[in-house]
Amino acid sequence: MKFLKLLAILLLTSSTVAWADGLDLKPDWLMLQYEYRTPYASAPNPLATKPNSNGAYTNIGKYLDDGHHIAIDVGLEGLAANGQTTTATFGRIDTGLTLSYNGFFLRSAVGEKFTSTTKDGFYSIEPGYKYTINDKWKVWGSYRYRTEFNDAYHDDTNTVKAGVIYSIDNKTDLGVTYLHLHGDSTDQNGVNVGFTWRF
Repeated sequence: MKFLKLLAILLLTSSTVAWADGLDLKPDWLMLQYEYRTPYASAPNPLATKPNSNGAYTNIGKYLDDGHHIAIDVGLEGLAANGQTTTATFGRIDTGLTLSYNGFFLRSAVGEKFTSTTKDGFYSIEPGYKYTINDKWKVWGSYRYRTEFNDAYHDDTNTVKAGVIYSIDNKTDLGVTYLHLHGDSTDQNGVNVGFTWRF
């Protein structure tokens, strides 16, 4: 996994330099989503005792080339357990680089996960494919591997995603995504629903 870690850092560093060199900081899209997660029992996590949770995810990004094959983005996520009156149970912020061609894409990201008591850096690799049905509908799927930089946290996760996108107009999309997450410390199914605006 050291290779994946080095690859993620290299891609993010090079993309940040390329973006800054262009001096055009106007974003190309903004995504806002509602998130819902529910735990399930598995072999490493036999008791699904954690409560359901909900929260929000936002992502803003920019294409680095005219063909829209290279993009950089920043994502921010916050989730709170149902019935909790404090702030988010945990949050994540990351910076990602996505390479895409003919429907195939690969996103590499580095970021930080934080709770009220801990925080640690992480990196992720996510290959996937998006299929255009017509000018209104798209479907897509991906697999994401994510792990903490500090092995002591034991927080590796493997997530399968499947989504549907409906283009309301040429500037606005409505998306629904199903997620199945299996990890060292938690197993969850989830749904994201939200909008993406293109500028």
